[in-house]
Amino acid sequence: MSNNERTKDSIGARLREERLYQGLSQDAFAKKLGVHRRSQGNYESGAREPDAAYLEAAFRSGVDVVYVLTGERTDYWHRALIHIVDLVLDELDLTSRDSEFRELWKRGYEAHLARVRGGDHKPGEEADQALLVFLRQSPRVLDNRVLSSVIEHLEFVAETKGLHLTHEAKAQAILRLYRESKAQGSGPSLKNIMAALEP
Repeated sequence: MSNNERTKDSIGARLREERLYQGLSQDAFAKKLGVHRRSQGNYESGAREPDAAYLEAAFRSGVDVVYVLTGERTDYWHRALIHIVDLVLDELDLTSRDSEFRELWKRGYEAHLARVRGGDHKPGEEADQALLVFLRQSPRVLDNRVLSSVIEHLEFVAETKGLHLTHEAKAQAILRLYRESKAQGSGPSLKNIMAALEP
């Protein structure tokens, strides 16, 4: 392999690229990762392969270790994951609140990244809880409390008005009111119940 090929496509070349991305000299980068400058130079030149302890330290300092080892940016996996998240939001009828979810997602991602790098666990747990609360607001995620409230209100209004609903009509009204209640974050209004009961 020629020097030109080695510099274009090697672990050492990609490691150097990551170091330069952080704006650090070999000496400063080596100190940051707890190795001698000569070791850093050997890793970048390809004279030696970095070991697991070094790669772990590099990861904790913000190096894209997957890219260093494979030449493939982890951003690819992030994009693939975001695509999957988009499908989930669409299926849960939460696409209209995409920007709100993205903010929660970013907060969660940053909190867990900090935790992986030796930070506090609590922000990650709080971010997880915020994401779960958001996802449970989907009209497609069953909430027994909301469902019970919808059925109770619907039956009360139907009985008061002397209406006799078929099972199908009742199921459609419950489903409609349930989705509206989940979207609004409150119980069904009389106006919405009356609209759901209309033939």
